Amino acid sequence: MRLLTAQKYVLLFVCLSLLIACGTPQVQQPTVGDNPPPNPGGNPPPNPGGNPPPNPGGNPPPNPGGNPPPNPGGNPPLNQPGPNNTGGGQNGNEVVSRETGAQYVVATTAPQGQLVTGQKASIVLNAFGFNQSGGALSMDHPAGVYADGERLFVADRGNHRVLIWNTLPTANVPPDVVIGQPDMQSNLSGDGLAAMNWPSVVRSDGQRLFVADTNNNRVLVWNRIPTQNGQSADYAITAKNLQWPWGLWTDGQTLMVSGTRTAQVLVWRSIPTGASEPDFVLTAAGKFGTPRTITSNGTFLMIGDHNAKDPNSANGQGAFVWHTFPKDDAPYDFLMTDPKDAHGAWLQGALTPQGQLLALGVTLHLWQSTPTTATDDPDVSLDFKHDGGDGADVAIAGDLVYVSLYNGGRVLIYDGIPTTAADQPVAALGSDDIRTNPMRVNYHINNPQPYTDGQHLVVVSDFDRMMHVYRSIPDGSNAAPDIVYTLPESTWDGELYDGTLLLAGRALYVWRSLPLNGEKPDVMIRRTKDFEFRDVRGVAYDGTYTYLADRDGNRILIYEGIPDENSSAVTSVAVPQPTRLSTDGTYLAVASTEGGPGGSVTVWRNADMLSGAPGTLVGRGQGIRMNLPQHALVANGMLFVGDTGFHRVQIWNSLEHAINDQAPDIVVGSSQVGVIPISEQNGQDTLSWPACLAFDGSYLWVGGFKFNHRLLRFDVQP
Repeated sequence: MRLLTAQKYVLLFVCLSLLIACGTPQVQQPTVGDNPPPNPGGNPPPNPGGNPPPNPGGNPPPNPGGNPPPNPGGNPPLNQPGPNNTGGGQNGNEVVSRETGAQYVVATTAPQGQLVTGQKASIVLNAFGFNQSGGALSMDHPAGVYADGERLFVADRGNHRVLIWNTLPTANVPPDVVIGQPDMQSNLSGDGLAAMNWPSVVRSDGQRLFVADTNNNRVLVWNRIPTQNGQSADYAITAKNLQWPWGLWTDGQTLMVSGTRTAQVLVWRSIPTGASEPDFVLTAAGKFGTPRTITSNGTFLMIGDHNAKDPNSANGQGAFVWHTFPKDDAPYDFLMTDPKDAHGAWLQGALTPQGQLLALGVTLHLWQSTPTTATDDPDVSLDFKHDGGDGADVAIAGDLVYVSLYNGGRVLIYDGIPTTAADQPVAALGSDDIRTNPMRVNYHINNPQPYTDGQHLVVVSDFDRMMHVYRSIPDGSNAAPDIVYTLPESTWDGELYDGTLLLAGRALYVWRSLPLNGEKPDVMIRRTKDFEFRDVRGVAYDGTYTYLADRDGNRILIYEGIPDENSSAVTSVAVPQPTRLSTDGTYLAVASTEGGPGGSVTVWRNADMLSGAPGTLVGRGQGIRMNLPQHALVANGMLFVGDTGFHRVQIWNSLEHAINDQAPDIVVGSSQVGVIPISEQNGQDTLSWPACLAFDGSYLWVGGFKFNHRLLRFDVQP
């Protein structure tokens, strides 16, 4: 892993509104319960959490986190403003739980010692294991798809590989070739010509193969279609502003690639053979935010953007359209939004030889001819649910249509261009059922938030609106939970204090004892007397007071006890864009992910916060760099910071040292304190987008965010 010293690292920060010695294990006895349904929890929304921010050196693009989607998970929306609910609600808004019957190895003896810089994780949840893809047909957030009339190519993003079928599949059959990995079982990211790191799209001109290798800031090129597993690319295309490429299009002569981080689309009039600056760039008259996907037939051009600056975009979602393929930085003709839900997704698709546009947004839409205005409605919009999201794609090959479902873990197969709203796919790659999301079957959730008391583990997903409960601490990778909860509202943060579990986001859920047997919450409210839970980003509880982070209000509200619908805050404290909170009863730590350049962490004594005294910024005098920290955890007298954009966890062995402006003692995810990883990696001793933390004195749990969903356990060392 290449490293860059913090002292030499220059952070070009773009406005962020964009973005251990264990005892003998034992096997837990199975619990009685039903088998999981084909798709528990419904289908997730097109875009969890917004988009991370353009920062060079492997740091995310604009807008980490964003806002939780209004109705993720396919669950019925809560009535707004809606009634207050206790214990699980009404009108279909119940908190639902089910047993899984899981068996897993249990940790029986908690290790003693301390964490060590650069140490390896011991197990991983939300994944099949370290360097394990799950097999040829197990796809982790499949993104770009392409068919050349003979073969099918799929960019399997989370497995850092491209899968190739030598004949066009019509059923769930395994691929013939994998590139980016030496075999079908591996999934380690890398930066050599035989490796990939989060590939977003794959295209071909009939002879060469092009892959946008996103986290490596390059396009890999094979001069002939690969025929062997692990076959190296012949070369890589790089350029100064080719940063975080998501989209790619070529006709064999022209090459167009999105520079998502630099708000440009780079265009070469002939195919480069290595490092080469483009002939011109598209800027959409300065209206690009984070240009993502590219749809074209050489005449019509559509570029999807998640943070478009056009006033007609919906929260930044939109697709810029050019009637005629630009020969220079020509202005776009109009911006389109999804005709069914402007907030749902930007449009991405493919065109038939007859000029029909098939584009995916919240569902699959067909225009019999390319739209000429922003208000041209599609001729057909399918009723079938497509859980697409950040990276979904469409490929057309004669009578076959392939649609990748980034959030659905599979690629749908249609046996023709859809002509009615009732048309459905005939099969799916990666699943034996067109509706079954294999990630749910495998209990892999997005944005895992861990909470533990040292004996039990709770993992929550704001995106999927799910909560996984482990009655014991698992001691093996890929362990399934004992209980799966489905929540009617997203929760962004939680607190487990002395057996009381609080979750907060668009509602507040409270269990006064851990829900180990399917218990409903004791409290579930959407508002207090003086505050409505629309976008609470942090919650903490110290047994006396509850603290709520009102990010949009730039304040922390403090309530006596656990609030109900009749409670009013005893006071509030001004904090710039507060997100996750943590308290040990003496200190309260606040992460302001987007508060100031690079974000910040502030610590108060609880009593001082109540009196209105200012908190202490962590690390400023030492020049400690942070990039979009999403969590500051106070535990066991220590301070842990999930330094999300720098792909590491910074740790102070004494919280007093942190507030006295001393350097951190330990770093996880890097080999040395003060050294910033150049880019995110998915190894056993590296991190990608670490966002949510839990520590019980023996185990540090680190959950990834948005573009990586592993939940890693690091054990203290003797």
